[in-house]
Amino acid sequence: MLHLGIYGADGRIGTILLDKVKEQKDLSLTHAVVEAASPNYGRATGIDGVAYASNLSEQENTQQKCDVIVDFSVPAASAKCLAACLVNKIPMVIGTTGHSQQQQQNIEKAALEIPILQASNMSMAVNICFMLIEKAASLLGEEYDIEIIEQHHKHKIDAPSGTALEMGKRAAQARGHKLEDVVEYDRASSTSPRKKGNIGMQSVRGGKIAGVHDIMFISDNEQVTISHQAHSRGIFADGALRAARWLAKQKSPGLYSMADVLNL
Repeated sequence: MLHLGIYGADGRIGTILLDKVKEQKDLSLTHAVVEAASPNYGRATGIDGVAYASNLSEQENTQQKCDVIVDFSVPAASAKCLAACLVNKIPMVIGTTGHSQQQQQNIEKAALEIPILQASNMSMAVNICFMLIEKAASLLGEEYDIEIIEQHHKHKIDAPSGTALEMGKRAAQARGHKLEDVVEYDRASSTSPRKKGNIGMQSVRGGKIAGVHDIMFISDNEQVTISHQAHSRGIFADGALRAARWLAKQKSPGLYSMADVLNL
């Protein structure tokens, strides 16, 4: 039995995770953490008497220690979760994106003490796309311009998405560059032609789009597009639970990724 805690338990992915915990016999919920200002705070989750709490120490379902925390919240809440996991020596799966540079440094420092799995996207198919992007960028070279377009629902607060940034990072590294040195986020004020080797990145926000990512490799004569469309947010929850099961078995501290889970 895997004893699981969820941070951001009343969010879009957190709600799906709760439903999946109800369905799977090898999982037990010990914590469901939300913001204290959440309308769900203090209410029952419907799982074994566990109520929505505002921190890890507020309520435990059983005397069993939480084996893994899965975090799908916002960067500020994610930082609080990280601090609690450090104190309690609990492995942490981080699906939250949009961390500041300092918050990311804190995650990397914490990984020296506890196992942490961080992924910009928990989808298994997206992580296979990352591998394909690296291969395509390396083989096609800078004669092919790279453009990335990502689409998400109107409530997503970070842009570009963590997945789009990871795509750009993989493509840039495959060509021997750092993403920050070659990325163009917005051409609205540009008065110059496209610079060879740069990577364009654009964001779309609207409606209920679960997630669409397209990375295009464009030459004068042809175009290759690697595309992923999320038809349901359930793919992110499924990947997170697979990651949690894997991380619970890791005995050594470290900063892991979905590539480790999938053995890519």
